[in-house]
Amino acid sequence: DTELAVDGLFLAVGMKPETTLLSGIVDLNNAGYILAGEDTRTSVNNIFAAGDVRNKTVRQLTTAAADGTAAAIAAVAL
Repeated sequence: DTELAVDGLFLAVGMKPETTLLSGIVDLNNAGYILAGEDTRTSVNNIFAAGDVRNKTVRQLTTAAADGTAAAIAAVAL
């Protein structure tokens, strides 16, 4: 056993995207992440993907929030 004194802890729970409801609707990669560009646009017009379900390198709270902003701006611009 090892004990480590820390001031805080960030816990990650799971790395599996819950995108089965979109299977056959938008393009997904082999791991189930939605294929969408930095503009959050998917393979289907007027469907946007934001947050950790989007295929990307970094999955953090700040990138998910930025995706939400980009998706909202794109949707309003329709």
